[in-house]
Amino acid sequence: MKKYFFILSLFISQLIQAQLCNGSLGDPVVNITFGNKQNTIAPLKAGITNLQYIASGCPNDGYYTIASTSYNCFGSSWYNINRDHTGDIGGRFMLINASYNPNDFYIDTVNGLCGNTTYEFGAWVTNVVNSNNSGGSKPNLTFKIETITGIVLGKYNTGSINEENSLTWKQYGFFFKPAISTSKIVLRITNNAPGGIGNDLAIDDITFRPCGPTITGSVQGGSDEITTCIDQQIPYSFRTSVDSGFLDPVFQWQLSVDSGKIWTDISGAISTSYTRMPSLKSGLYLYRMLVGERTNSSNKNCQISSNKISINVIEIPSRNEVVFLQGCTGSKTELTSTYNSDLNYLWSGPNNFTANTCNPLITNIQFPDSGIYNVFLSNNIGCTATETIHLKVVEGVKAMIYPTFSVVCENETAELKATGGSSFNWYPQLGINTFTLPDIVVTPIIDTSIYWVVIKNNAGCTDSTYATIIRIKHPTVDAGTNQTIMQGNAVSLSGNITGIYANCFWNPVVGITNPYNLSTTAFPNKTTMYYLTANGLNNCPSVLDSVLINVLLLINIPNAFSPNGDGINDTWTISGLETYPHSSVLVFNRYGQQVFYQKPYSKGWDGSFKANQLPVGAYYYIIERGEGYASLKGTVLLLR
Repeated sequence: MKKYFFILSLFISQLIQAQLCNGSLGDPVVNITFGNKQNTIAPLKAGITNLQYIASGCPNDGYYTIASTSYNCFGSSWYNINRDHTGDIGGRFMLINASYNPNDFYIDTVNGLCGNTTYEFGAWVTNVVNSNNSGGSKPNLTFKIETITGIVLGKYNTGSINEENSLTWKQYGFFFKPAISTSKIVLRITNNAPGGIGNDLAIDDITFRPCGPTITGSVQGGSDEITTCIDQQIPYSFRTSVDSGFLDPVFQWQLSVDSGKIWTDISGAISTSYTRMPSLKSGLYLYRMLVGERTNSSNKNCQISSNKISINVIEIPSRNEVVFLQGCTGSKTELTSTYNSDLNYLWSGPNNFTANTCNPLITNIQFPDSGIYNVFLSNNIGCTATETIHLKVVEGVKAMIYPTFSVVCENETAELKATGGSSFNWYPQLGINTFTLPDIVVTPIIDTSIYWVVIKNNAGCTDSTYATIIRIKHPTVDAGTNQTIMQGNAVSLSGNITGIYANCFWNPVVGITNPYNLSTTAFPNKTTMYYLTANGLNNCPSVLDSVLINVLLLINIPNAFSPNGDGINDTWTISGLETYPHSSVLVFNRYGQQVFYQKPYSKGWDGSFKANQLPVGAYYYIIERGEGYASLKGTVLLLR
């Protein structure tokens, strides 16, 4: 029976030791965070752990790494870890794959403790094994605090740390109190479970913090948070209540202006109350009370702190200087204020002007709009500010351009005239003879050109306007391909015109069925050059193209001639053959001797051969017309 009572008492004792501080804590005497983005700690100092170090990746059994993230370890049988316990930027943690055999895997010496002071030891631990892969060993840790001579001051066993449905950090801790002469202790962490499958964990944020009675700070009214406007501050009285537990306490109020990262003592503020006077600057002011025994008053490691008292002083960020604006009659001007999405705006100004937006617009400004414009800024807690704009209205510019629309032919120019100010700038600066004169000459290079001018007066006011110029391009005319026909036949004229034009016609019109159609029929009785003309729109120049219709005349072959010099039938002339460009004529005597040859045919035969008159008789001829026509053969009688 005594044995069971002893075991039960030990279990209860461990539960009590495992409780975290229910009173107030001081700043960590020791805070082992394993580093962050600015402070990389890896590997651990020699002698702290018996595990082997790897610089990155997923540690195998008996290995560890110091990491800020961990992904896809062992086929995703571990949870992905995208941050450390605190969420610190680049914060790191110790990722462990336990050794096969249970042992002490972390032993470190901690300095700077105050004797006879109760401390809370705490460490954050998570089982990294995915719950879908449960079944292996569970992490089971024992934390021990020992003197350097090996006397155990406190210990705690976590028991089996089971897998969770998601990665879950849990804090394990307990109290211990070193003797008055003890300032150095040893932290020992033991792995009680075997390695192999499972027993994979991460540890972060190992802390030693002094723990003591509860210290509660508040402002009059009982709150510990006040938000106020900078111009509505009053003196605030802070009060603290301290539970029993101190023998001879000393008090010190502290201030932090960086959200609690650094705390500084407030000179002379050494009682349980403190009156805060209004600050000159906005910002978040944090206050707390430090309490410690008088015997350890010089050592902050021995002191505990109250809750934080927050005084948030709000000042609307606004400009103090007067803004001077110039507005031009007929134009628009934007009144600008300091932008903040949490602010309300109320404008007032000349000519009964009001608005409730950050940057209101005054359109069509006139001289009565000159004057001072005030904007009243406010937020939802009643903070206010005022900004001022002085608007001076001067004579504006009314830009004019003539003509605003014109049409020109391709390669022709147009004139534009601008009025309304003292200086001119034309755009685009392409196809313009000058850019800074009121009157310009432009040569459009595209079908629709928009030219605009910016006009400024001596007061600096500007206005702009534009003109549109349409360019009519010359049409492209194609009268078709040259053709050859026999005399008496008709020919089809097929023209093509691309682009825009007013009308078109064929010339000459004689023998054409309809000279005003692109496709028509002609009946030339001789070789004729036809012209297709397209008249441009808007009196733009005409464009034409030609096509040659070569007419082959009917051939007349005389069967006799008399080259006797009487001027009658002195030559054998084949009328019509001259219209065949590839024709030829050959004449043979009765012996088959060639006595005449001409290609192409152009004039008749005078009955001679090599300047000698040939005798009377019949001569054989061959006429080739070319163009695929059949040869013409026969005899001609030469007479005297």
